[in-house]
Order: sequence, then C-alpha cells, then structure tokens
Amino acid sequence: MCDISSKCVSAVYHTSWCPQTWLLHMLLICALIGCSTKKSISPESIPKDRQVNLAQKGSLPSEPVLTTPEAIIHRAIDAHGGKNTIRQITKGHIQSTLNTLGRPTRFDLHFQLPDKLSQICQDNIEGRERRIRVLAVNEETWSITNDENVSPINVPPKVLVKNIYPLSFLKDLLRLETTECTLLPPQKDDKKTMVGIQLQDEYGNNSFYFFDKKHGYLRVIETEYPVLRKSNNPLSLPAKRIDKKTFSDFKQIEKLVIPMQEVTSSNGKVSSRFLLEHFELLDTIPKDTFAIPSNITFRKKDNNDSK
Repeated sequence: MCDISSKCVSAVYHTSWCPQTWLLHMLLICALIGCSTKKSISPESIPKDRQVNLAQKGSLPSEPVLTTPEAIIHRAIDAHGGKNTIRQITKGHIQSTLNTLGRPTRFDLHFQLPDKLSQICQDNIEGRERRIRVLAVNEETWSITNDENVSPINVPPKVLVKNIYPLSFLKDLLRLETTECTLLPPQKDDKKTMVGIQLQDEYGNNSFYFFDKKHGYLRVIETEYPVLRKSNNPLSLPAKRIDKKTFSDFKQIEKLVIPMQEVTSSNGKVSSRFLLEHFELLDTIPKDTFAIPSNITFRKKDNNDSK
C-alpha cells in the first residue's frame, strides 16, 4: 500500500487485468511523502502565483508564527510522536481500505523492518472476487493469487516495507530535518491557521508542506510539476500539474499521532482515498506469518540482478 500517480492507477483499471502489474501499482499507491536531498532555495524563488494563492486563501502576516523552517519541522516531529518513538518502530500489524476510481481494496498486512512483509489484498473487479497475498522475504517478493497462482514481483522487499503507510509518513517527517527549506507566509485553510515550508527537488519541482499551527500536525502536501505543452494554445493544458495530499482524522496510537485518512488529488480532482482502520505496534510477529509456501521457488540470482 504505497504510492503511484493517478495516471498509473487509471491505466491499471482501463487495460486488461494483470495480477502482477495490478499488485505492484496497488502496493506503491499510498503517497510517499519522501524528500530526498533538496536544493537550497531563497525566499525570492517562491513562485509569484503561489504567493498570490496564499494571499487569496487568507494570509495572516500579523499573526505570530514560527520563524524558521527548522522550528516548524521539529515541532511537527514532536507532535507526531517524537524522533525516538518513530525510530523505535520495528514490527506491526495494519488494516486499511484504499478507494481508487470508486473501487475499494482491503489490505491486511504484517511487517518487520527492514525487509519482511506479508499482505493480503481483497477486492472485486467486474464481479470477480480476488484474494491476493504479497510475500516479501529473503530478498524476494511474490504475489499469490487465490492461493494458487504464483508470480514474482520485481520490487525489493526493503522498498515495499519502506513505503508502507503510515511508516512512510512518519519516516519522511524525519527526512525533512536534512532538507533545505524556505518559510512560507501563514495562511487560513478550513478555518485552521497553517504554517508552511517550500522545498525543491533536484529536478526543480516545488513542494509545499503545510502544518496545523495549533497542534503542529502535517496536514497538506502540494507538489507542482511542469507540463510540456503539445501546442502554443494556452487552453490546451495547464502550465503545471499540482498533486495534493490531504491528511485528516488524527489519532493517538500509543505514543504516536497518525492521520487515519489520506486523500490524493491531481489538479483538484480526487484520485484516491485511503483509510487506515487499524495500526498496532508489535513486539513479536505471529508464528508462520512470513513462512514460504511450498509452491514458491526462489529464483537463482545472477550478476545482472539488482542488489
């Protein structure tokens, strides 16, 4: 249950069904919030249209604000449970539902960092009930459809586990500590005062993170991507695509505070809704959770296999 774009999801549901492709897309759907090393940005680099949009939403320059991006990030990490608590996560059990293009898919998974996962996916496509197990163990990843059809998935277990929600949400908050950011003006959104930061990736794409000023929770991420036009007609396509993730329904689970709902949209159109129904940290994983079925044969690695 991890993140892909709405375009990829649409392609999955409008082409002939392929269990392996579908699984890979569904596993990567949830919104990776990850921030790799970013460029340093000056306040002058904030797009003018972004400044206008912030003002239109209700900028409040006279209201007291956190004065540095570092202060906002550190407060958010503490609000969601603290650095030490997040780093101590090793094993757990998650139940969730992902609604994409009006079709719900239920997930039930156990994980063990850094590279073990056992997940059951259940859905109904065109009247066909499907039960698909994804098993990631021993540097291999497999899908098992209806307990009989076995297919390898060319995604390393560590990648799948790293992108499990809400692990990705929490771990990527920590990554913001090492990211160069610029402070944005405060604004009003849904009657909440929000403080924000801007960061930029190595490709020049701008991301805007907005935090609830009252609690420090991360509530919105907007990322802008340039769109290549096929013509000079200004009405053909917008000059950029804006992908947005909105987090809500924050609940305390042990020492963590986690958003139980994530809504993903592109240019204002909702593409998926993710509902986290159960998240439990475990000291031990139930016996045989990661046991390898007899009908799985591990591939022999050669020098061309990726590490």
